Amino acid sequence: LEFGMEGTPSSSSGRQSYRSTKRPKVIGQVLCHRGKLLLEGRSPSPGSVQATRAAVISTVPSTKELNGSVDLLFASYNQMYRVGASLPPTKIEGDPTEMTEIHEEPFLHHQHKREIQSVCLQTSGSQHHVASIDSRGEVVLSRLSTDGTVPLASVATCKGKFVEDGWNGIELHPDLIQMAACSMMQKRVSIYDGTSLVREFNTPHHPTQIKFLPESCLFAVCELNHLTIWDLRSSAACVKRFKASTSSLYAMAASDQVVAVAGAGRIVQVYDTKKWTFLGSWSNALKYEINSLHLSTSTKDHCFVGGLDSGLSCGGWSAKQGTLFKEELGDSRWLALAKTVKQDTLVGVTAQGTLYVYQYPDNINVS
Repeated sequence: LEFGMEGTPSSSSGRQSYRSTKRPKVIGQVLCHRGKLLLEGRSPSPGSVQATRAAVISTVPSTKELNGSVDLLFASYNQMYRVGASLPPTKIEGDPTEMTEIHEEPFLHHQHKREIQSVCLQTSGSQHHVASIDSRGEVVLSRLSTDGTVPLASVATCKGKFVEDGWNGIELHPDLIQMAACSMMQKRVSIYDGTSLVREFNTPHHPTQIKFLPESCLFAVCELNHLTIWDLRSSAACVKRFKASTSSLYAMAASDQVVAVAGAGRIVQVYDTKKWTFLGSWSNALKYEINSLHLSTSTKDHCFVGGLDSGLSCGGWSAKQGTLFKEELGDSRWLALAKTVKQDTLVGVTAQGTLYVYQYPDNINVS
């Protein structure tokens, strides 16, 4: 066997060899803030395994001298909250910096009847388009601007039908052309043009994540332990299928160059979207199952993973990298974990209702 990253075995070669398990030297420091959410006096609802119930509107990183800020959406039970927090000047070493100024306000203009399972946000200019989906599959669309929040539409995907409650995913196209929703219990993917249903696909396995690929008509779906690629222009629809793992996949991230998936196997698998070839993997990324995955904005071949054990880690999928920072730990499992678009800043909410903000270096320098 060929031993890979961190001493993990790989059967890709018949010869016996060993790679170095020495961790690369990383230049940079992870800064952490935390604070308690009130959520109208209730603990957050447990949700499903996937940590898809938050979206970051904006962040301003804090420094040693200056305050920062974070603005996000978080869903609990059948309500969505807009949370704003001030980030005090950060300490380089020691315990996380405590946030004392946290403001919460519910989105009163719409309220789902069931527990919200997924939240998605896309930005166009000064406006933010927000989509949320509950455990029965009802979708609510909103537009958030400087003038306030405007409800756009509500889509009842299973009106008049008996539907078993479960995890449902929602995804807005980066160009705001279309919207995709997937139902794990119904084994179904629905494509909408605005609020009009244009196509519907049945999947062989239960879908657990869905993502549009930027600048294309393709979208990716995690089905149990498979990664499938779908083309809206094709009558066959499903154009690629990869058996990415031997266990269930819970997390996925996509860019115009790669698609990465992870789950119960604790391995991040990465595929090239141009040639549809396997690029690499990051083994033993966390101690327990991975339920959240985000690609680094500033550094190629790096990603962030969150797990069911409250772990958060950063690493790369090339043979010389692996885990780059020591694993960060929250006070309980992640219910939601989201990343900003332009910075490597992650915002998460745990089962105990604690808000965490992690600021990673803008460029993860490795030597």
